[in-house]
Amino acid sequence: DEEGAVHCHGLVWADSSLHPSNIFKYNNFHYVALFDHMVTRGYVEKAVEEAKFMCSCIDELDLIVSRSDCTEVSVKTSYVMSVDSDKAVQIVGDLDSTKVSFNACQGVDADGNAQNNDLSAKARLLARNGLLTTKEAIDSILIGECDD
Repeated sequence: DEEGAVHCHGLVWADSSLHPSNIFKYNNFHYVALFDHMVTRGYVEKAVEEAKFMCSCIDELDLIVSRSDCTEVSVKTSYVMSVDSDKAVQIVGDLDSTKVSFNACQGVDADGNAQNNDLSAKARLLARNGLLTTKEAIDSILIGECDD
């Protein structure tokens, strides 16, 4: 309460290094920190009196917050498929293009209903789909709505 309203924004990605959210996590960091928050919104002051890091892993933060906004990557890839010239059964696929876009996270609440732009809800959805094993660590920091 003594700090007042502080904007908290987080990112979460799947455990698998092959999942698009993991592959493009640094693109997401760049988009949120440098483009969306600094350039677009002008969030360039320190967030609280004790200067906290702009970027940090949630398990390293000495904070407890009620909720956090969240941005996720959406990745669309196109491939060109061709049959080998000797008409063998082998099919060759070449990456043609990749389009990365950034959106408010799509997540679910505890009852499974859609809850968007919420870090905890996105982590819950990843965990329910077997893509994230650290949901409990996130819940210890994001405690839900505070009583005034």
